[in-house]
Amino acid sequence: MITPSLPPIDWNRMTWSQRYDERRAINAECDALLEGALSKTPLPAAALDLAGWGFRSLRQGADALMRRALAAGVSVRIVTVNPGTIFPDQRDAAEGIPEGTTAVSILELIAWADELNEAGGPGSIAIRVISRPAPFFLWRYGSALFAGPYEEKFSQGTATFRAEEGSDAFKILTGRFEALWNEAR
Repeated sequence: MITPSLPPIDWNRMTWSQRYDERRAINAECDALLEGALSKTPLPAAALDLAGWGFRSLRQGADALMRRALAAGVSVRIVTVNPGTIFPDQRDAAEGIPEGTTAVSILELIAWADELNEAGGPGSIAIRVISRPAPFFLWRYGSALFAGPYEEKFSQGTATFRAEEGSDAFKILTGRFEALWNEAR
């Protein structure tokens, strides 16, 4: 089932606590938030929710952190695009990268999640795929949410925003993530 069409997100009209000029600028902050949660006893009861394409920077830059998070009991939910559809190739064209790059990245994400899940532990990664383009990037853990649009030419160079729990942006994007999660298979 495809989620009924939702109005486009007006990124400039929502309430944000911070704006980042490039998506890659949030990596250290996201890692620090997750590290901080892992240092607490008991571990806060929150899932790490992600929406987007292949999450290459997460896989390459935060692999050890993700392994620790899963070992500590963090549950991860990822919504990504079905790599067997035309949409990954459309993303490649938009970013000016070789055709097949995004589909391979999504397949690597799925293999990485399988590898981490096979390592055992109380946490796990669940991946669901949608059969349409990823409508936005999202990283949410606890009361922190980072999100941004996918624009042409280099998604890592696209503006990304931070929203805090209780803000309109947090509520809207949390609702949209849940709608995608429920739509995905």
